[in-house]
Amino acid sequence: MKGLLVQFNLLFTKRIVIYLGVIGVLTVLYAWLTSEVMSTSAYQRFFMTQLQERYYQDMITYLKLMVTVSVIFLLMHAQVSNQYDVLFVGRQDTTVFITTKLIVIMVLLAIVIIIIGSILTAFGLLTEYFDFTVNLLYIFISIFILGVYYLLLGALIYCYMQHILAFMIPLMGYLLAFTMTDPIIESNDLTPLYYWLHFVFPDMLVNSQYKPYYVYGYGAILLLCLSFFMFINSRYTYQVVTHKKH
Repeated sequence: MKGLLVQFNLLFTKRIVIYLGVIGVLTVLYAWLTSEVMSTSAYQRFFMTQLQERYYQDMITYLKLMVTVSVIFLLMHAQVSNQYDVLFVGRQDTTVFITTKLIVIMVLLAIVIIIIGSILTAFGLLTEYFDFTVNLLYIFISIFILGVYYLLLGALIYCYMQHILAFMIPLMGYLLAFTMTDPIIESNDLTPLYYWLHFVFPDMLVNSQYKPYYVYGYGAILLLCLSFFMFINSRYTYQVVTHKKH
């Protein structure tokens, strides 16, 4: 627990506070422009189906994009703070060190999702078309899993490339999968292209009832996350041992 608090204090800097503030302001502006909250109740009730579909589609799309961008920002931010790693490597087991650092980054990612999700939900509650049967918590958790996947993928690629541009590979891969995937699609409508593309760069999809799912299922995503963590840990341990020898 002490290691988590120390890592959190190192990573939760003024830069993070500013970033969270910018995210909050952008989300408020986005929700204000897309939710039709200022339109009349009669207008919202008359176009309820169209407005409801657009609201949830826009909310999920915006949240996924902002989470993916936030993952890259947090990875770059953590890479800058790597100068403090030498203070821990000699005192902590490398597995414990890597685990605590990744957990802290995941907590910061969760904070981003909570801020964005809360703002978008608050604006939705002010409208007439908000659907209380849609499980937004399930959607937010699914998007968090998506963020964790790309977080670990980015960290894994960086461990082998040792260049800050390595963080751009997951972002470009996700954007490719995102642009080639319909935002709302049933699982039985998936083509072979979806399966090939989502094998490395998955995207969270939703069906017509706004229930999230992954092409290969949640189990496959979590298994890949565990595999990425094991490779990250082994690679980092190898680098530490090699550095000590020299």
